[in-house]
Amino acid sequence: MVGAGLGGLALAARLQHGGNDVVVVEKNSFPGGRCGTIDTGGFHFDTGPTLLLMPDVLSRFFTDVGARMEDYLDLRRIDPNYRLHFRDGSSFEFTSDRERMSETLERIEPGGAKAFARFMDEAGYCYRIARENFVERNFVTAGQFFTASNLTLLFRMRAHRRLYSLIGSYFRDERLRQAFSFQTMYLGLSPFKSPALYTLLPFAEFDAGIWYPTGGMHQLARAMVRVLEERGGAIRYGDAVRRVETAGRRTTGVTLESGEFLRADVVVTNADLPYARDTLVPQTARKRKWRFTSSGFLIHLGLNRRYDNVPHHSVVFSRDYARSFREIFESRIVPDDPAFYICRPTATDDSVAPPGHDVLYLLAPMPHLGDEAAVPGGAGEDARAPSINWEAAARDLRARIFRRMAELGFDDLEASIVMERTWTPVDFRKVLNLASGCAFGLSHDMLQVGYLRPHNRDANHDNLYYVGASTHPGTGIPMVLFSAELVEKRIREEWQ
Repeated sequence: MVGAGLGGLALAARLQHGGNDVVVVEKNSFPGGRCGTIDTGGFHFDTGPTLLLMPDVLSRFFTDVGARMEDYLDLRRIDPNYRLHFRDGSSFEFTSDRERMSETLERIEPGGAKAFARFMDEAGYCYRIARENFVERNFVTAGQFFTASNLTLLFRMRAHRRLYSLIGSYFRDERLRQAFSFQTMYLGLSPFKSPALYTLLPFAEFDAGIWYPTGGMHQLARAMVRVLEERGGAIRYGDAVRRVETAGRRTTGVTLESGEFLRADVVVTNADLPYARDTLVPQTARKRKWRFTSSGFLIHLGLNRRYDNVPHHSVVFSRDYARSFREIFESRIVPDDPAFYICRPTATDDSVAPPGHDVLYLLAPMPHLGDEAAVPGGAGEDARAPSINWEAAARDLRARIFRRMAELGFDDLEASIVMERTWTPVDFRKVLNLASGCAFGLSHDMLQVGYLRPHNRDANHDNLYYVGASTHPGTGIPMVLFSAELVEKRIREEWQ
């Protein structure tokens, strides 16, 4: 296994539990990939995902490998889900408690409670159909995907419509339209371009809630490592893979940067798929041009004071919602008025900071680098991206975000900082080998989902597989756990 991200760890544990001998090689000194950690001065910072949706998928992983999730993780449900801040000075909280949520919506917009009930019914239908018919299935051939039944289901799920437009059929208030559509950023997509079937994202939030493991999201990776090692699997940290070795249509193993060769009957790469295919795997030139998601500008702050009135999750919207997405996805420039997300895990978990201290995670969506465009299989139409000096842009973005934080009541924020770390798209590429610095991997538009998404078995090598965010079914913690299930199924069907 190349890479110890969550998808790779979940698959490695599944295979090891099923009687295979698995070795995971990881270039970093820690597991988790994007779900990594920074621990310094008594502060714990998650470097990637900060919220957990669809906890049943995680629970199923533990059950499938003969374990109990409760023995490895202490999951806490977050309430409220998040606080939303708008440029007109208003703010309100969303919750997965349906009664309270309905009351909140009715106060904002008469008829909002009834519209919410209709949204939950219709989005719930899409969610169930998507999981059963598209997400939890392998599509090995085009004929398996492009069936009359599937095309009918996609139409019923309104895949032909755009999400933001559909949300407008439920709510008139612009703030509610934003509140029910921004979740596409979990997939690195604009809600103005995203298929309407992604109503399943806000539905998942309101239906099963948003969760958090005590100790931070990185505990998910640590728990999977425990499961793997308890079953006899091994992880080698600090071992970067130079290339996957092949002979005809077979892979024979991997060569490490040290020159050591590790022989394997089956090779799985959990490195981001575009990087793996363009860098690690000997291939003939490819004609396909990938479409990428957005990247992000991330600030970790350790503070010597607390902001106890701030919830676990907050979203700060820009003045012009549509313009900010055009700047990121079309003009490919740094937004003039950046929207951003605030995570304050100390609202739920005091263990991630010293007593009396706080942790803040600030993430603003940004355009990706786009500099893989010249490589076969690279960014394709994204080649027209302007060049951004991220060192200068980071200073400017930090100042803008801090000014907005002050407006929201974060008094003396600058003076309270005792630890700070900043990530730009350059860091996402350098540290995590994410093509174009895309924090969310390949795009999830309708031309890169299902059978049209990069397959989880290599087209040119019969015993080389891919697991993770940029293969089927997609990005996000539940999706990469599904990816692990689907790859395990293919390996067992094709090689055992």
